[in-house]
Amino acid sequence: MATKASQKARTMQALLQALQAELLESGRLTVEAIAQRASVNKALLYRYFGGLDGLVIAFASSEEFMPSAATVLKQCGDGWLKLKPRERLLRCVQAYVHLLAARPATIQLLQRMPTFSDEILAALSDRK
Repeated sequence: MATKASQKARTMQALLQALQAELLESGRLTVEAIAQRASVNKALLYRYFGGLDGLVIAFASSEEFMPSAATVLKQCGDGWLKLKPRERLLRCVQAYVHLLAARPATIQLLQRMPTFSDEILAALSDRK
């Protein structure tokens, strides 16, 4: 039998995945649609994340949201440090864009930024 902590972790992960799917397929994010997609009661979204804002903040704080600097540098390839500064920057920007393209939910979230609350915008700008 699954422990309560492992069930909670699975539910939280299902809600995060449902958010990402809704970002790709829906015009408007709702607690109801995300909970339904995750096959959980919407009360769990409120319990674990405090609501839609908290869920979006949790996604924006996750490793799935943005590629790390280490991942970008790895994507830049061997020998990039030997390039001229402008070429290094170009290589890193290209690597970042390539990695970001593989994260369509992140792109959708960024496109929706003007519609978000001040709390979400602060979380997105404070992300380390």
